Amino acid sequence: MVRIKLMSQTLLRAELSCLVTGFTKIDKSLPRIWMESTETLNELLSEENRNLLQEIRLNSPESIQEVSDAMDIPEEQLMQRLQLLSNFRLLRFEGENGMLRPVVDDWWAQVTLA
Repeated sequence: MVRIKLMSQTLLRAELSCLVTGFTKIDKSLPRIWMESTETLNELLSEENRNLLQEIRLNSPESIQEVSDAMDIPEEQLMQRLQLLSNFRLLRFEGENGMLRPVVDDWWAQVTLA
């Protein structure tokens, strides 16, 4: 499960400060994604990105090129989207010798508003 927390920048800074100083302990129940607005969340989990994640999860492609061909998305544009999703830990890359393949584990999101 991916935990997402939406909060104002002021509250976000306060919460992160508590984590850094050790006042709040880091554990698996903490959100993996912290955002300031629902607009940002909507962009991240757009219909296109959800379809992309589903395609990768269901078909387990062996390469980024395979995803590009299946979804009819130019490879450069696809790489940008995959990198964004990877930055938010919604997918990961596996591979060696320069051959990367995107991997999406089964997941669902839990959004918390603060």
